[in-house]
Amino acid sequence: MAATRPEGSAEEHRMRAALRHLQAEAGVLERLVYKHRNQHRGAAYFQYLLKVRRDEKLLLGANLMEVISAVFPVITCRKPANTILVPNRQGKRKPGANHCQYKRLLGVARLLSQLAEPVMKGAVQISFLLARSFFVELCTAVLALLARVRVLTQQVSHIVYSHGYE
Repeated sequence: MAATRPEGSAEEHRMRAALRHLQAEAGVLERLVYKHRNQHRGAAYFQYLLKVRRDEKLLLGANLMEVISAVFPVITCRKPANTILVPNRQGKRKPGANHCQYKRLLGVARLLSQLAEPVMKGAVQISFLLARSFFVELCTAVLALLARVRVLTQQVSHIVYSHGYE
């Protein structure tokens, strides 16, 4: 059955899997922020966590799965390129759905590049806490979470950038 798949579907599968994992990590981050907000809300590292959470929400709210479904058939030459360059029809059910898929993809690429900074700065601040043995369990969990978010965003951005500029 794998031989009947068209080219590029492996990358599409990797992108979808990375987005599912990123969504799961966003849920874990949401729970960590909810649980520790009262105690840590004024600290610099927690502010970076809030920025990471905000950017993840924007990234997942961009409905990247829909953009992938529209863009990958063009990349694999199954559809003409003008299908992603022109805006979608505006329907009665979705009055704000008049978006060009290519511009949405560029917006997602921008979000992915902006997400790297708060992840790294948050990891640096958390590692300072860990070096002083403050909140060891929280720091370990947050460092693991930030590392996973960083890897997943790099995977997604690699796929987006490798096909977005061909």
